[in-house]
Amino acid sequence: MESVLRRYKKFLYGNTASQLIVLVLSIVLVVNFTIPLIKNYTYTAVDPEDHPYLQETRFLEEYTQPGEKIGMTGGGVNAYFIEDRAILNLDGLVNGYEYFSLLQTGDAYQYLDEVGLDYVYGLNEMLINSDPYGWTFKGRLDLIADYYGMSLYHYQTGIEPEDILPEN
Repeated sequence: MESVLRRYKKFLYGNTASQLIVLVLSIVLVVNFTIPLIKNYTYTAVDPEDHPYLQETRFLEEYTQPGEKIGMTGGGVNAYFIEDRAILNLDGLVNGYEYFSLLQTGDAYQYLDEVGLDYVYGLNEMLINSDPYGWTFKGRLDLIADYYGMSLYHYQTGIEPEDILPEN
């Protein structure tokens, strides 16, 4: 900005026409910046109940019952807004050393069975086909509903690995 002002210093202080042009351009810039801010970023423009975060949470509340436990990765927003349900973070590190260790060995289902997990919610591809969730949930999930690329599953407890291994 300083180099521009130095270069055109004679125009800024030289004549009234150049000062008027600078003033008009400045006003245009300010107006072009503030109008979109006022139109698009006000809190009153959108009903909070229509926010996508709450829509996803309402979807989970529709398909689950109060008091049930839902496992998901990165469930912070849903955990904050959901009512009368517990969100269990499946990422591993948040739940403590025991769960993280079981997750690494493919035995996380033992922890999930113990805490009474009812549902699992997340990206289908991640839950079914990626490590370590593929090992953990193989043969233990029943699809309930899909929501914009995410899937809600009923989690079946008490299934041992030998119950889901293919016969030779």
